[in-house]
Amino acid sequence: MGHGIHARLVASLALLLALTASFHAAKLFRQDLLFTGVETELGFWGHEDYHPRPATIQRTEQQLKRLLERAPADSQYQALQANYAAWRGYWAEDLEQRQQFNRQAVLAQYGALKSRPAHRHSWAKMLQYTSRVQDGKPMRATAQARLQALQPAAGVD
Repeated sequence: MGHGIHARLVASLALLLALTASFHAAKLFRQDLLFTGVETELGFWGHEDYHPRPATIQRTEQQLKRLLERAPADSQYQALQANYAAWRGYWAEDLEQRQQFNRQAVLAQYGALKSRPAHRHSWAKMLQYTSRVQDGKPMRATAQARLQALQPAAGVD
């Protein structure tokens, strides 16, 4: 009888582990779907004649907030936040609001760069974003220097 209890205990623990792993996998899957949806939406912003409706902009903002609440240090989420803010700055008619969004883009991009400082594309984006802020000259110089330093040597693939 002791053997049967032991087998049931092992089976119960295995079931609990399987359920925990399934729950975690489902959570990651939902997070990945959310990320992919936001990334795809932002990828279309400004493409040809596409301009998102205000409801789409608001939904994208809310989805970004959910992503960043769950993983605030994720460099991909921060890069999406920077992209979102840059577009909002580009479309803003009020100059102060434009600068505010552009500063948000720089800050978010800088956050993304903290965890991947050798990512050339991210430094190129930083160069682009800093060109839109009035006080961006120091960071723009840093971005230019980092981008230059990360270029492959001549004749090296």
